Order: sequence, then C-alpha cells, then structure tokens
Amino acid sequence: KAGSLGHKGARSVFLSALKLCYVLGFRTVYLCGVDFKMNEGVQNYAFPQERSLSSVKGNNVSYNVNSKRLEELNKLFLRNNYRVFNCNPSSHLKAFPFLSFDEAIQRCSEEIVEFEGSKGWYNVETKNENKRIKAKRN
Repeated sequence: KAGSLGHKGARSVFLSALKLCYVLGFRTVYLCGVDFKMNEGVQNYAFPQERSLSSVKGNNVSYNVNSKRLEELNKLFLRNNYRVFNCNPSSHLKAFPFLSFDEAIQRCSEEIVEFEGSKGWYNVETKNENKRIKAKRN
C-alpha cells in the first residue's frame, strides 16, 4: 500500500530516529555519515558486511523513496522549528541543507555550558535561587 505521498515500501529506522530526536526535545540534528547510496562489491557499512547485487539495488530504491519522503517531511520540520543538517558532502540525501562537520562541531561547542551545578536542588530554601541559573537548551 502506498503512503500519503504515493510511495510504497522502503521501511527505514532512519525516519523513526528523526522522530525520536524530536520527541526527546532536540531541535537541531546534525547527520554524520548519511550517504544514502550503496555500491556493489565495496564496504557500505562501518563494519564488514557483504551485500548481494539485489540487496544493493533494493537499498538504493529505498534510499530514493525515503529521500522524497524526507523532502516533504523537512517542510513540516521547519514549520515546527526542527532543523536537520547533513554533514556529509558526498551524500545523496539532498532533503536537508549541507553543513560542514567542522561547523556542526563549532555550533555544538557553543551550546556546552561551562558549569551547571546541582548543589541544593533538593533543598527548599535554595530551590528558587537555582531556578535563576538556566542552561541554554534548544
């Protein structure tokens, strides 16, 4: 059965992973190593794993279908202040804007709080004082 966009099949945990990030409260996601392309006779994973020609073809069809789904989903993501960036310059996934890995690391580094103490969290008298110290969260 085709989905609402007319695409069939192409199950992928990638879609679930993006949704899980959103549900957990992340509003910016940097994709690293997402190539959305498989080739026969080469190592396609981060671990040794051979794939038959039919598996390679099937995965590439799935990547193509999911690329179209993700292009449409990104419109929804943007309306909900959810930003996804692809940090792989040779990726075949074009649904999300490219951002260099170095820039992604820089942006993440800016979000790290130098110190966030927990002293007194369980003391009623200091609870209001600690509420004034808030880390920047997206």
